[in-house]
Amino acid sequence: NRLYEDLESSVFNSNLIFIGGYPRSGTTLMRAILDVHNAIYCGPETRVLPMLLGFVQQKFMRNPHELIELINANIKLENLNKAIALFIYSIMYNHGEKVVRLCAKDPDLLYYMNYLHELFPKAKFVYMVRDGRATAYSMLKQTSEKMTFVKMKQYLGTWNSFSTSAVRQCQSVGPNICLMVRYETLVLRPKETILSVMAFLNESFSDEQLHHEKFVGQRIRLSDTEWSNDQIRKPIYLESLVEWIKSPVQDYDKEMVESSVPMLKALNYSYDIDELDYYREYKTKNGT
Repeated sequence: NRLYEDLESSVFNSNLIFIGGYPRSGTTLMRAILDVHNAIYCGPETRVLPMLLGFVQQKFMRNPHELIELINANIKLENLNKAIALFIYSIMYNHGEKVVRLCAKDPDLLYYMNYLHELFPKAKFVYMVRDGRATAYSMLKQTSEKMTFVKMKQYLGTWNSFSTSAVRQCQSVGPNICLMVRYETLVLRPKETILSVMAFLNESFSDEQLHHEKFVGQRIRLSDTEWSNDQIRKPIYLESLVEWIKSPVQDYDKEMVESSVPMLKALNYSYDIDELDYYREYKTKNGT
């Protein structure tokens, strides 16, 4: 019993790191940068953690009847949460390298930020944010779909929904627990951004983190299930920022985006392309 209590205490008080964000928002790049650090291991997406958390939330947290049945079976919610925390920790611990600081990167993890914070009060969350239009364009390109606004609008809708939930939960747990990192800033000002991330995590910064591509296949393990493998093998580059601007989507409707994707404005992404801060900075750095 004492050994089990000690295990529980160490798990619940562990300083885990969770990385999440809408797909194509730089979550894989961020985990690669952290994997270069000799005290942190994230590794490829676990895939199982969002499935588990989704099941628990849908089955028990949003279903009073099932929760009552659980209590009737003499299983307290507190004990269920302990078991789930132990499971999550075990997955992360056995996922790869045995290091000082365990990390998990799954884009959908941030749907469950509040619950994960309840399970692991000392854990920290890195929330990767990117212009929804760029993520939608990247999703269309990755899936080889026709570059039409009808298709883009579908991804913008899910991006808006995800961003609404993630921002709300990030604000709920507070700035000491959740750090919002813009993909655009990471690409344009990598050292400055990585320094801020490492300070947030209370970890040291290494110049090696500016050259993650040198460590692919060594400290950085790749998985065939992750779309960003090709990009991770390259140094950080600027062109990904503006590809969606340089290759306009057919029938793009700015007015409809403005009316149906309010999180763009909430996250300070201008609806007018020429007014985008990161586009201006890109043009300055690129000499155009």
